[in-house]
Amino acid sequence: MLEVFAGGAVLTSVSKQFGLGGMAVDKIRKPNARCTIYQLDLLQASDREVLEEWFSSPLLLWVHFAPVCGTASRAREIPRPELSLAPQPLRSLEHPLGLPDLGPIDQKRVEIANELFRYTCQLFAFCVRRGILATMEDPRGSYLWVIPFVLELQRI
Repeated sequence: MLEVFAGGAVLTSVSKQFGLGGMAVDKIRKPNARCTIYQLDLLQASDREVLEEWFSSPLLLWVHFAPVCGTASRAREIPRPELSLAPQPLRSLEHPLGLPDLGPIDQKRVEIANELFRYTCQLFAFCVRRGILATMEDPRGSYLWVIPFVLELQRI
C-alpha cells in the first residue's frame, strides 16, 4: 500500500497494523506522524521519478491519494466576521481552476495545487490501467471534484 500526500500517515500506520504493509509519501515529514514518511516534492521531476519507480512494483496492490485541499476548500466561503483576515475563496463552480481576480500569492498557490491535482489524476489513471486499487479522498463539498481533469478521471 502506498499513501500519497500522507499527512500524519495514519492510513499507512493502520495498514501496517493489519499486516498489509505500506509506505507514506509527503513533502513534509510531520513530527506527529504515525510512521515513517518518505519526503518527496512532487513538483520536482526527480522526486516524481522516484515515486513512479515505486508505482512499477509488482507488489503494489493499493494506492491512496489525499491531495492537499486548502485551495479547494469550500470552508473558505463561510463568513468569519470575528477574523480580521479570514481566508477568502480561491475557486468557485464557475472557476474551479481558480478565480480570475486572485492576487499573485493566491494565484501561485492555486497553480501549484492544480499541478498536484493533475499529477494525482495521472497517477490514479495509471493505477486503474495496471489493475491497482486506487482511492482518493477530499471533503465531499470540495471544489476538487469539479476540476476538469478530476471530472475526466471519473469517466475512466
